Amino acid sequence: MAESGKGSDHDGDGVSHRLPRLPERLAKVFSHPLRAQLLALLNERPGSPHDLMERMAERGETRSLNLIAYHVRVLQRYDAIQLVDTEAVRGATKHIYAANRKMLIDGDDWIRLPAEAQIGICANAIGEAVERAQAALEQGTMQKDDPVIVNLRLDLDDDGWEQIRERVAAAWDEVEKAQPGAIERTPDPARRFPVTVSLLAYKSPPAA
Repeated sequence: MAESGKGSDHDGDGVSHRLPRLPERLAKVFSHPLRAQLLALLNERPGSPHDLMERMAERGETRSLNLIAYHVRVLQRYDAIQLVDTEAVRGATKHIYAANRKMLIDGDDWIRLPAEAQIGICANAIGEAVERAQAALEQGTMQKDDPVIVNLRLDLDDDGWEQIRERVAAAWDEVEKAQPGAIERTPDPARRFPVTVSLLAYKSPPAA
């Protein structure tokens, strides 16, 4: 479903080295509560360190721009976020980041995580999906422009379950390609609008 901690990173001197495997990267990312918070904000929508500072201030949390920029660099170093756009602002370049799908977990990396971590990650993902859907309903955006809402309960064997997993992963790969194209076609951020896509596939408990 996702790349499992593979890739490379670069130090300031340009030396390339392998990224730690995903469980170690997760530990680094979530070892500081502010990094987890910034990653959650960037998962909501892309932004620059200055944007993140303002969004935190709106929630009553004051953090310095230098502190936020430092933790954004750490998130980028461990491949939790990626640069998706730049804007010229008063003679400077504004760097805009988004959460990186490479932080998704699959296969052996998932199995190695403790059960408590697996439950916490799943609960956070589901909670986020529910919160976004509720906000869209309350603000009237979900009902617009022909939304796609599908819930299926299937009876499958192991091969059928593997087919579902592969197809959900393929769908995610295709959906993810939409944003770079949108930025290229519509460089003005004010003319773009947020869209949420939640993909869930899991084994259900037996029917009562």
